[in-house]
Amino acid sequence: MSDQTSPDDKLKELECKKTQKEIAKTDIDIEIAKWSKKYAWFSTFVPSVSTALLALIGLVWSGTQFFSQLRNDKESKKVERIHDFIKSYSEKQISTYFALSEAAATVAAVSMGSKEEKDAQIKFIQLYQGDAWIVGDEIVREAMDNFYGCLDKQDPKCLIPELRPQRLRLLSRNLADACRASMAMTVNEDEEKSFNRITNFYKPYPEPTIHLPD
Repeated sequence: MSDQTSPDDKLKELECKKTQKEIAKTDIDIEIAKWSKKYAWFSTFVPSVSTALLALIGLVWSGTQFFSQLRNDKESKKVERIHDFIKSYSEKQISTYFALSEAAATVAAVSMGSKEEKDAQIKFIQLYQGDAWIVGDEIVREAMDNFYGCLDKQDPKCLIPELRPQRLRLLSRNLADACRASMAMTVNEDEEKSFNRITNFYKPYPEPTIHLPD
């Protein structure tokens, strides 16, 4: 009996292997089709999620930019209001300080008891009790208090006729120096810092001491 394989047997063996490969390929194709059908929703879900996510990111970005612009506009308007306020305040302060200093200088320069002195005293007291107290800072208020103290005879040196003119001239110059320093501070200071200093400065005037007769 011969061990050699005939050509027909080899042909059958090759055809059998080919058939097995085709069957295996068919099985793989069937599994792929099943998988594709089973997970077909995923292929449409992923692009939809990506699109929605990009839209959400765009919405958040747009909202961030919108509110950021609102904050910038609000800050710009605040800076503009502060600038306008400081400009008006500074102009009023300058005109008031010059009028105040002029009234004090007139009182110190003219003859005691003259009409000119009385008119200047009235002008000084009007400013002292009103406009100058509004725009004046601490150094100006202190200088005004000192000058008014001489007019109101609270300063002992002003009770002596020989010393009163010299005392008034000194207090007038001190007031002028205080006004100049205050104006320079308002001009040189940062507007927002100056605004906070002005709006937060409140120093109530002490109640006067009243001595009732026995």
